Amino acid sequence: MGRRGEVRRRHKIYMPGVIARCFFRHSKSCAGILLSGLLTASCASLGPSDASGLIGMPAPDFSMKSIDGEPVNLSDFKGNVVVVDFWATWCSSCQKSLPHLEKLNKDVALAGKGLRVVAVDCGEDEKTARHYLEKRTLSLRVVEDEDGSLQHEYQVHVLPMTVLIGRDGTVKDVFSASEESVNESEDLAIEARLDAAIEKTLAEPAK
Repeated sequence: MGRRGEVRRRHKIYMPGVIARCFFRHSKSCAGILLSGLLTASCASLGPSDASGLIGMPAPDFSMKSIDGEPVNLSDFKGNVVVVDFWATWCSSCQKSLPHLEKLNKDVALAGKGLRVVAVDCGEDEKTARHYLEKRTLSLRVVEDEDGSLQHEYQVHVLPMTVLIGRDGTVKDVFSASEESVNESEDLAIEARLDAAIEKTLAEPAK
């Protein structure tokens, strides 16, 4: 990100919850009914202030269970730096960004400094997410937001979207990558910005 609060746009429009499941399972009747309204509503929802408005605000709390059955409560991570990444298995940009998220998650040095990573699978069931992770040997802490309620709280309108939360529980930054990168340079640049923001946030004392 070039400056704080700037959210890079991507070209894939996200349709939460039941709408996403219906549309991406290629139901012609469902798609036909929803298409014109979704294009208008979704494009309107992609204004620059949507997700960047979270910056400086307390991160919406959540209490969920991971796909491994472990409780995941954001409040339990207070005093740590938390990366919350919203993704889905069908999202090609997510498929490109998840390996970097896995790298952050497995970095022992970063964990020792207080980094925690939570991946929020959007609009899918546990079986779908588990199969995807196992096939790619990913060990991320994943929670399911099948009904889209957490996405609503975090103003998620595109995937993937990564939210960086500081030790004080406030949102420090929001990141998003391009769906149609000509090459890997843009993706790598965004990963570098995320890494730099994480290091900066880890260096800040808890308030």
